[in-house]
Amino acid sequence: MNHQDTYKKAGCIGLEPCDVCEQREARIRLTSAQGDKEFCETCYNKQMESELDVQLESIVQSFTVESHDGNKRTFEVHRRLDPLGIFLKAEESTIHGYRFAVHGELHCNQKELFNLLMDKTIQGVNTSNLKMHRFPNGHQTEGIAADQVIGRVEYDEKSHGNTPLVIIDGKPYTWVQFGRMVTSFEGFQMKIEWLDMTEDAE
Repeated sequence: MNHQDTYKKAGCIGLEPCDVCEQREARIRLTSAQGDKEFCETCYNKQMESELDVQLESIVQSFTVESHDGNKRTFEVHRRLDPLGIFLKAEESTIHGYRFAVHGELHCNQKELFNLLMDKTIQGVNTSNLKMHRFPNGHQTEGIAADQVIGRVEYDEKSHGNTPLVIIDGKPYTWVQFGRMVTSFEGFQMKIEWLDMTEDAE
């Protein structure tokens, strides 16, 4: 199994124990002619270090930043070493929370890559895509703050996959809820752009 095949056939899983250490949760599956093998991030990265001759530096496991609404947000840091480079992800330790990711070359400056992830996270949690609209009768409803909204799409178990959840400002909204938010733009044109998590959405 060469490196390119390894990368293409690596997928995120979960819940099952790692086949190597048998302790941590398996998050990556590698498929080859010999069968599937499931790795935790640590064991997977150790194998990739050996195969790619890259030494990963020590990294913090979590950090906390304050968001635009004054709440403290704690993020878990995940790292994956692949033939295409080093991938870092900051994932809020709550379901459907904020999530940010960056990508660097194999021999990039790893401290700078982590700082890039930190900067992206801080900027992301301090940018509000939504605002609260208050009506004369006192009723309040959330709506889109400007003429652009940035979020991500996730699977919605309650809809059995028929419609997705839209995660905006670290909170989940159903497709119906999001639809209500865009009614104020009736008559306008719209543009939907899909980006990889490591790309900058501006």
